[in-house]
Amino acid sequence: MLEDVSLTEVSPDMKGVRYLRDIVRAKEQKDAEGLLWLYAKGVSSQDQFYTTSFKPVLNSTFALRVMAYNYSIPKKISRVNEKANSIIFRLEGDKRQDILLAFRIVELDDNGVKVVYRVLERRSVPKITFKIDD
Repeated sequence: MLEDVSLTEVSPDMKGVRYLRDIVRAKEQKDAEGLLWLYAKGVSSQDQFYTTSFKPVLNSTFALRVMAYNYSIPKKISRVNEKANSIIFRLEGDKRQDILLAFRIVELDDNGVKVVYRVLERRSVPKITFKIDD
């Protein structure tokens, strides 16, 4: 959480955002899975806590980095089953990105959360080979 700061004041070099910006993108499936598990548990750095979930706080600003990898699908996977083929089809046409953004919670009630956001950086993502067990 970046506390009560305006979205216009947030930059990629700001404390709390810089850490997210500097996370090295995985190039292999096992490394991407490692990042997922690491942040599912949470990481503390420079008086900030980075995780995959949080408790929403009204009038607070948060930073978020989404690294949605592209996948290269080996030909042998198409023999697995129809459900796998359906998933593969969706992944092949996907144009994923690595996005760093800030968002602010402007409404919070029993019905949900309303946020406003600002994209800070947009990058292409590496293609990771999707592997299955034989």
